[in-house]
Amino acid sequence: MPSNVFGTPVTDQTVQALPEYIGKKIGRKERAHVALNMKNAEGKDINARNYVENLKKQSGYGVSSLCLVYNAIGDTIRLVANEDWYCKWAVGGMATGSVAAVAYHGKSNAGNDCDWLLAWRNPWNRYLFTNTNLVVRVYTEIRKAHHYEPAGVWPILYDLLGNSGVYSSDTRNGCFSTISSGCFTCPTVEALLTLEDA
Repeated sequence: MPSNVFGTPVTDQTVQALPEYIGKKIGRKERAHVALNMKNAEGKDINARNYVENLKKQSGYGVSSLCLVYNAIGDTIRLVANEDWYCKWAVGGMATGSVAAVAYHGKSNAGNDCDWLLAWRNPWNRYLFTNTNLVVRVYTEIRKAHHYEPAGVWPILYDLLGNSGVYSSDTRNGCFSTISSGCFTCPTVEALLTLEDA
């Protein structure tokens, strides 16, 4: 498992070990429900937060976003696309702002392929945004698989992000996502991917 993934995966065996699920059929929705209930189990939330805070210490005191994504869809997710409007992904040197988006691929409760988008804007040059009362913004949406592959989709998403706020959510095809952010120069951006009614 990569060093930046925290906690034990919620499997059929994890769910079947719980008294309320003994003898019941286990699927994505049941795994998603248990994953939501175990979001902070085993100290994984603290470990993840400590990890991004240590990355911040390594990158300096510039503007950056500390991103935490929690997968509670009851299945594996896979990064399928990303757009970096001008941030720096590498650790080291001075942090220079963060305006980016990532898309993860997974399955709905019905087994349909879906892509979850998470986007955030925390620019280094805040003078460019003085005509707005909110500089930090986040945006999420859920679409069919492969929606984020064409290059033409990114300018549209940048505009949607610019018109969002510090909280965004979406429900589509039985899937649900939220993303939120603080408003400081180095806010924590937290996202949750799950199934509707999990």
